[in-house]
Amino acid sequence: MIEILVLISLTKRIGAIVENKGYKSRGYKIATVALWFGGEFFGALIGSAFTGGDESLNCLLYFIALIGAGIGAGISFAIANSLTPMDPSLTLAGGTQPTFTPSPSMGTIPTIVLGVLWLLTNAVANVGWGLAYRMVNPNYEASLSIIGALVSGTATGLIAGTLQFTLLALLVFPKRNRLSLALWIPISVAGWIIAMAGFNFIPISSDIIYFLTYLVSGLEIGVLQWLFLQKYSKVAIWWIAMSTLDWVLNWAVYQSPLLYNLPNNPVVLNFVVGLISWIPSSVAISFILGGTNLQPVEDQ
Repeated sequence: MIEILVLISLTKRIGAIVENKGYKSRGYKIATVALWFGGEFFGALIGSAFTGGDESLNCLLYFIALIGAGIGAGISFAIANSLTPMDPSLTLAGGTQPTFTPSPSMGTIPTIVLGVLWLLTNAVANVGWGLAYRMVNPNYEASLSIIGALVSGTATGLIAGTLQFTLLALLVFPKRNRLSLALWIPISVAGWIIAMAGFNFIPISSDIIYFLTYLVSGLEIGVLQWLFLQKYSKVAIWWIAMSTLDWVLNWAVYQSPLLYNLPNNPVVLNFVVGLISWIPSSVAISFILGGTNLQPVEDQ
C-alpha cells in the first residue's frame, strides 16, 4: 500500500514538471509507472541471482527490488528535467500543449507500437545469436569459442540491424535518405562483434569480471548506436544508459532461476530472454524518436 502511495506521489510530481515545461503529462506519467515496475522487476531478478531462491532472504530480495524501482523513478525524473521548455508562443491558453504535427520526413506510427516492434526484433536477434553459436560450436569447445563468438555476433548484428533499419525506414522516417538510415546496420554489426569478442579476449576469472563484461558490452554498443541516433533526436544520449541497462538485465536473467522454469528449447529460451532483456531500449527508442524530441528533419 505504501509503495502505491509513493508511486502516485511520484507520478503527480513528474506530471507537474513536464506540464510546467508545456508538455502533456499523461505519457510521462505512464512512463514513470512503467519504469518503476520495470526497475522493480529488474531489481528482483538481480536479487534472485544473489539470494539463489533462499526464502529466508526474501526481505533482502524485496529491498533490492525497491532499489531497482528507485532507479526507475530516478530515470523518470532525469527525463522530465532534461526536457527543453516549449516556446511560450507555441503553448495554448491554459498551458496545454498544441497537437504535434509530424514533419514530412516522419512517420505517424504510435510510439508504443514502435516500442513493441523494436522489442520483437531484439528477441528474434537473440534467437539468431543462440542458433548461430550452436551451429558453429555445438559442443561448446574452447578451441571454437572465438569463431563461434564472431559468427554469432555478426549474425545477431545483421538480424537486429536489418529489422530495425526496416522499422526506421518504413515506419519512422519514410521519406528520409535510405542510405543514411542504412548505417544502422553496420553500426549494429560492429557493436555486436566487438561485444562478443570481448567475452573471449577478456579473461573472465570471476563473477564480477563476467558482470563487468556484460556492462561494458552494453555501454560500447550504446555509444556506437548513439552516434547514429544523435543526428535525429535531441535526447538520444539516453540511449547509452538504456543499452547498458539492457545488457545488465540480460546478465541478470541468465543468472536467474527463472531460466529453470522455461522449456529446454534454445529457440523458446532465447526468445523469452530477449523479450525480457531488451525492454529498456525498446521503451527508450519510443521516447527518443517521439515527435517532440526529433531534430530538424532536413536530410544531411
